[in-house]
Amino acid sequence: MPYSPFKRNTPILFLAIPIFVLAGAMVFPSLAEAANPTVDSISHAPAGNPPAGTVTFTATASDADGDLQKVTIYVDENNDGDYADPGEQTVCTTPPSPCSVTRTYVAGQFIKYYAGARDVAGNLEFSAIPAGTFTLGPPLLPAPNLLSPTNNFTVLTTTPALVWGAVPGAVNYMPNISAIWSPAGGSGGATSIVVPAGILSPGGTYTWNVRACSDVACFAIHPWSVSWTFKVSAGGIDSLTHSPDPVFETTPTVTFTATASAVAPATIQNIRIQVDINDDGGAPEFTFNCPVSPCTGTAGPFAPGIPVSYDAQLTDSLGNLSPVVSNSFGVLSVGGNITIGAISPTSAIEGSVRTFTAPVSVAGGNPGVTSCEFRGTSGLLGPMSLSTIPCTNCTTSINYTFPSDGSFVVWARCTNGVETQNGLGVTINVADVGGGPTTVPIGPIAFPNPLGATSFTDLVKNIIDFLFTMAVIVAPVLLVIAGVIFMTAAGDPSRVSTARRMLLWTVIGFGIILISKGLVEVLRAILGI
Repeated sequence: MPYSPFKRNTPILFLAIPIFVLAGAMVFPSLAEAANPTVDSISHAPAGNPPAGTVTFTATASDADGDLQKVTIYVDENNDGDYADPGEQTVCTTPPSPCSVTRTYVAGQFIKYYAGARDVAGNLEFSAIPAGTFTLGPPLLPAPNLLSPTNNFTVLTTTPALVWGAVPGAVNYMPNISAIWSPAGGSGGATSIVVPAGILSPGGTYTWNVRACSDVACFAIHPWSVSWTFKVSAGGIDSLTHSPDPVFETTPTVTFTATASAVAPATIQNIRIQVDINDDGGAPEFTFNCPVSPCTGTAGPFAPGIPVSYDAQLTDSLGNLSPVVSNSFGVLSVGGNITIGAISPTSAIEGSVRTFTAPVSVAGGNPGVTSCEFRGTSGLLGPMSLSTIPCTNCTTSINYTFPSDGSFVVWARCTNGVETQNGLGVTINVADVGGGPTTVPIGPIAFPNPLGATSFTDLVKNIIDFLFTMAVIVAPVLLVIAGVIFMTAAGDPSRVSTARRMLLWTVIGFGIILISKGLVEVLRAILGI
């Protein structure tokens, strides 16, 4: 068989080949690269042709080998085709990606940019050159201040005027209503515009805002103002009231008042108020017609104990009839055999107790008053006490606290078991002391669990963990003590035996605790508890 050095040295060759490959990779690292880096993206923000000011460039890159070394952003700020002028290159290494840089530019400046990536082996890859270009627009204009209609205002027309403040440098303005209308060409440079007919509907609620424009066509994007809300009136009766309230049999006349509005281009033609005594649904006893708002009419007096209803309706100049609005009241009786004077005093302080009194008398020969009530337009406010029971000539009183400020109509109502009468109503003016109630949050009372466990398994685990922690601390100390006793025994059998036992029981005790902890953890993992 002929001699073959390859067969005799096959093992040596198998060892040498990887050594040579490794050495080659160390001497020529580019030979070991399986992939070059890649520039994944390069962009600027704000996108498009941004306004003069700051612009941020961002580049991302990657390398399949995971050895990306640096990313460089190249920006030609002078439009000379040279990306190497001072300040036109930004290098990112920690980390290389994403790489970001922010520059400040003036209006009209033309910018070109691209990005490159490099790995540790020196391989370079670039994006398209240039990857992007843009021209800086004029600087951002501030948002206009809205003036009219004010926020949450109700307008009486479907063609209201929108008004805003002027912005220096603006050549046009672009108003907007609820994303349903923006005039083509903006406002023509004016700081107001009338909404054309057909855009808004009666009863509708809308939001509006506006932005200033640095060009006539409003192509450049400038910030919008805040948004305000307005409502278009549905027209009709806005309010319907009577005065005074409450009404007593001794009240000479009651004034009925209705306010109304019509939605432009219509106007108010007539407001009609009808009053129905006994609330019987028959023909009204009183009718008032007015060509303007508010409309008022007076009627009375009314007999005690009867209900009185009244309503109002609007007719506008286009012949439209509004929905009918209704209201009612009852007439309170005063007099009879029981006479009740007016409540006094007529002032109070919010949140403070005040004593209110009224004189009470009964005509001779009639039963005396046995109880009285403190009442208001909202109903019963509380029982009143009597200076004598039964009362034929006495005083009724109550200690009462008004919880809020304002004006409240109150009176006393008394009975002797045969008849019930109401005293004259008076208005109590309650002064505001400022501030308001303080809410103190109240939550459940929680006591800490002294065992630190919510189940038996948790309790066992906590005990084992505690013993394990103590063993970790105590075991090394006992081992050191056993060693010291052994080293200083000087051949004394009893001391040697003591050291041996201490060492043995320390190891046994620590082992038992360690095995118990492991067993508990295994059982908890298996049983899921």
